[in-house]
Amino acid sequence: MFRKLTPTAEINTIMIARTDELGDVILTLPLARAIKERRPDLELSFLVRPYISHLVDRIPEIDRTVTLPANGKIRSILKERRPDAIIFAHADPKLAMQAARSKIDVRIGPGYRLFSSLFTRWVYDRRSRFGSHEAEFELNMLEPLFDGPFDLQMPELPVMEEAAEEARAHRAKVGIGDTYVIVHPIGRPDIPGYPLSRWAEVGRALLDGRDDISLVITSGNGERDRATELLNSIDRPDRTAIIDTLSPNGVSELLRDAACFVSSASDGAHLAALVRTPVVALYPGAPPNWPQRRRPLGDSVTTLVPERNEQLPAGETAHAQNPEVILSRIGVERIVDEVRKVVG
Repeated sequence: MFRKLTPTAEINTIMIARTDELGDVILTLPLARAIKERRPDLELSFLVRPYISHLVDRIPEIDRTVTLPANGKIRSILKERRPDAIIFAHADPKLAMQAARSKIDVRIGPGYRLFSSLFTRWVYDRRSRFGSHEAEFELNMLEPLFDGPFDLQMPELPVMEEAAEEARAHRAKVGIGDTYVIVHPIGRPDIPGYPLSRWAEVGRALLDGRDDISLVITSGNGERDRATELLNSIDRPDRTAIIDTLSPNGVSELLRDAACFVSSASDGAHLAALVRTPVVALYPGAPPNWPQRRRPLGDSVTTLVPERNEQLPAGETAHAQNPEVILSRIGVERIVDEVRKVVG
């Protein structure tokens, strides 16, 4: 006989499992907000990778942040927390198996995977469906619990004053003033990048004729060499600097105070949008990583895709079969124009 599932009205604790990358976690935050809007009394926890926990800790709608152990085993966590329901925003079969063996009654996940039998309530949307955003897919994970529709709204990330002071101190140390644009020259590894030579053109064009603007170049682990190459190519050492030694919370506050954040598709673009900083981001013009699915959420987000009349830069060759995904076709002038619109 089938067990009778716990009625939604009796669910008092929910865990959201999203154990992939920072941008994906940020696009799942509207799911947390929607849950709390429906059930403010409910205890909501969020399972993430350790390097993202600092961010989730600061979201008011989330009551508890749980970090994924290095060995990927969460049965002890589930035994301790005993959530009434788990929403697998990132459908990891190993985690789903552990939740099933832990006898978590309500396990929500996609209904079209080979391992969908590990779930007890299903959502049949496919992320590959054209024209639907990733955050919309995440909101649809609530359909087995509540009647829709659900508002797609990003929660606030409150200012952390200590981290803001850290960011200001770093800027002062390298001579960056109060009006600055952040250029992040490294995008997602699964998307062809924008050439450093063109990022250098963008940087120089933004500085020309604007003595009041500085440039900050950011980079992540293992990306310092690329950032240094860009710094040297822009060749404006008095108004350009690399900042890549901030604490994780310091990074969010550095982004918050920027006049604009410019990059190809990256986790940083999502974080900048979360703190309400204007974003100009380069994306492929075709699925699966195009803006219709992956764009950052925010009122001041501009995404640029290659246009039909844009060609590859002189001397560059590309092996991609689909020219719509080649970011290097996006003209420098288009990027600069969009940044100037928001910087003023």
